[in-house]
Amino acid sequence: TTVPDEQTQRDAVLAAIQSGVKKANARGGTSGAAVWVDGWEGPATAGYAGAYRLWSTSKPLTAIGVLDRQTAPDPQVDGAMHDALVKSSNCGQRRMVIELQGLSGGIPQAMSAFNGVALKSGITDLTPAQQGPPTDTSCDSYLQQHGVTDVQTDTALFGTSEWTTADAASFGRNLGAGTYGASGARVLEQLKQPKEVSDDPGGEDSVKTELSWGAGNIFPAEWGPAYKSGWGGSDNGAYLAGQVVSLVIHGVPVGASAVFMPDQQPVDDAIGEGQEDEALEDIFGQVKTALNEQLKAGRP
Repeated sequence: TTVPDEQTQRDAVLAAIQSGVKKANARGGTSGAAVWVDGWEGPATAGYAGAYRLWSTSKPLTAIGVLDRQTAPDPQVDGAMHDALVKSSNCGQRRMVIELQGLSGGIPQAMSAFNGVALKSGITDLTPAQQGPPTDTSCDSYLQQHGVTDVQTDTALFGTSEWTTADAASFGRNLGAGTYGASGARVLEQLKQPKEVSDDPGGEDSVKTELSWGAGNIFPAEWGPAYKSGWGGSDNGAYLAGQVVSLVIHGVPVGASAVFMPDQQPVDDAIGEGQEDEALEDIFGQVKTALNEQLKAGRP
């Protein structure tokens, strides 16, 4: 079978992204998406190309930063990592951030470590994260159970960093291509697991749709979809839902991403009260068909 050249593949995938974005926008919002096939010089992107908050898609980058610096396994940190990556637990993420700050020497050093993970994927313009104390005590008992004594300490808030769909697709591609070594392989293993309900206070109300929404509902199991969702921003009128995805299609690593920003703001941050989950599935559904056709014979 003849392998399509890069331009042929890119044109077909770009047309699919454009079609998906148009379909998603018809739900009442603004969307953007990117796909980067390993072997391409860069991603194919369509729709919104500006920066947006990572929210919980920051959790895989945090996890890699921690794993890269660990000298020995820590069951408490491993448990928090699972909670953050599989359950999207914010308390689990806070535990990982505290660990990263301890391993690297403080908040500025942890921020540098986080940015270093992004830099390995060629992401050079990541907007700096905010930092500060927790806004409440909801994670205090969780942190105590996971070995933290100063549960109200200031931390970096990596979810407030901003990236683009092209950045996210690059991270997904590099994660699947082995750029992050053993640390990346462990994170991939977690991101491939079926998503679970968060044990955080109120976590059972944070997802009002299928836990497998988005990439989990669209991409076939044989592609080994490893993905992380991130959503939030209803409190400041900038709600969005995004996903970063790592796939291996017919032996080719592929990174994909999508984001949807509804015109009408939801009453809270729960996913699935609007149509943001369906919007991402509109995009990924179009992308899936094009990628399957274009990568049947492998890389360009």
